[in-house]
Amino acid sequence: MIEGASERLRPVLMASLLALVGLLPMALGSGVGSETQRPFALVVVGGMLTTLAIALWLLPIIYSYITPRRLTKPEEEDELLEARP
Repeated sequence: MIEGASERLRPVLMASLLALVGLLPMALGSGVGSETQRPFALVVVGGMLTTLAIALWLLPIIYSYITPRRLTKPEEEDELLEARP
């Protein structure tokens, strides 16, 4: 679980930060056309921030509660399955 979360950290973080940095000027702008740009930018920036929080913190916590406490290697699982009658 920790290995999977650390493997996904960089792609999720890069996508979220890219959207945040790219759309933040639109979200904070007050010039011509900002009436249509601002709502779109706020939705995307908010969605990327919540995706970041959910993907990096909430999903691993939920997964740790759902999965069994004892994790086995694939070889050990095969041995356990073969030992069953």
